[in-house]
This record gives sequence, structure tokens and C-alpha cells, in this order.
Amino acid sequence: MAVIALHPDQQPQQTTLRAIPRPILCKGDVALNTADIAHLLGCRRAHATNRVTKLSDFPAPAIDLSERMRWWSFLKVQGWLLNRQRPSCKR
Repeated sequence: MAVIALHPDQQPQQTTLRAIPRPILCKGDVALNTADIAHLLGCRRAHATNRVTKLSDFPAPAIDLSERMRWWSFLKVQGWLLNRQRPSCKR
């Protein structure tokens, strides 16, 4: 289980990220795949893959092995979400 808070004033949420081996980028930062990003945004994985991760202001992948093996820094994605003026997708 991971504890995720998108804003310092926000209560952390307990969320279950998929139980797959997850790279640790540095102390306090974990890697997110497109399914994790979709879960954080509340949209489908396909939308996160095809639209959100291709936005010009979205952080570059921290690990980019191929189109299907990309991982983003949780801290950078969190910073991107906090700086957004509108939600990127809704269910």
C-alpha cells in the first residue's frame, strides 16, 4: 500500500498501487507507470497513455526503455498536478 497526498494540506489517501516491482528513483520518490498515473488522475490508462503523457508540460519519463516500458517520477508528476489549472480528465 502506498500513501499518496497531492497537496501538503490534503489528507493522505491510502491507495493500492498494483503489486508489481516498482523502481525506486531516489529516497522518497518512486516510479509510476501509465496505469498509476491514470489512477491518480481518475481516468483510464489509455487516456493517460495517449493524451496526458504527451502534453508538452507533462514531465519526461525518468526511465524510458520503450513505448511500453516508461516510468515517471512520482514527485515530478505530483508537482505537475499541483501546477495544473484544470483537471486533465474526469470519469
